Amino acid sequence: MLTARELLIPLLRHELRAARTLPLYVGITCALVVVLAPVLALASLESAVGATLLRMATVAAIGGMVFLMDDPAAAGTEVQPVPRWVRQALRAVLGLVLFVPFWVVSASVVKTTVNSTTGEPLPVTDLAVEAGILMVICCALVLFGLKRSGGTSGSSVAAPGLAVLILVLIALPDDAALYTDPASDGWAAARQRWQWLGGAALALCGLQAWMRRPGYASLWR
Repeated sequence: MLTARELLIPLLRHELRAARTLPLYVGITCALVVVLAPVLALASLESAVGATLLRMATVAAIGGMVFLMDDPAAAGTEVQPVPRWVRQALRAVLGLVLFVPFWVVSASVVKTTVNSTTGEPLPVTDLAVEAGILMVICCALVLFGLKRSGGTSGSSVAAPGLAVLILVLIALPDDAALYTDPASDGWAAARQRWQWLGGAALALCGLQAWMRRPGYASLWR
C-alpha cells in the first residue's frame, strides 16, 4: 500500500504540469519589473511610493495565482481515487511556494529604495498583512468560481473580481480608504478596515469549504 509521501510526490509533479502556471509566471515577472525599476534607476523613494509599488507587485502576482485552480478536465478526473479538493489544495500550496519567496524578495528590494531618513520607513509587516488578506479574498472568489463552473474555472470569477476590487479600493474616499499613505493619520484606521475585510473573507472561505462536504456535493456540480 502506498504511503502518503509516495502518493503526494507524484501527485505534486502531476498538478504542477497540469496547472495553469503561465499567468502566474507572467504576473511575477511583471511584478519584478515594477519593484526593480527604482533600483535600476538608482532612485530614492518615499514610503508612500514604495508601498504603492509593492502593492502593485502584489496584485500582479496574486492575479496570476488565481488561474492555478482552473481544471478544464475536472469532469473527467472526478472519479480518480484522489479527491478533487486535495488536488486543488496542492495547487494552492504550489502557488504559495512561489509567491511567498517572491514577496519577501520584492519587499526587501523596495525597502532598500525607501529613504527612511527623510520620512516614514516602509511598513513591511503591515503590507504583508495586506497581501495575505488580499490572497484570502481571492481564494474566496476562486472557490465561488469553481462552484459556478463545476470545478473547471475559478479564474472566471476571481480574475475580474480582483480587478473590480482593486478599482473599488482605489476609489474609496479618505474616511473609508484601505490603500493609504503609511505616513498619513488614517494608516491605523485603514489597518483596522483590512482586518475586518480579512475576517469576512476567511468566514466566506470557511463557509464555502464547509458546503463542499459530500452532503452538499450537488451544489458543486
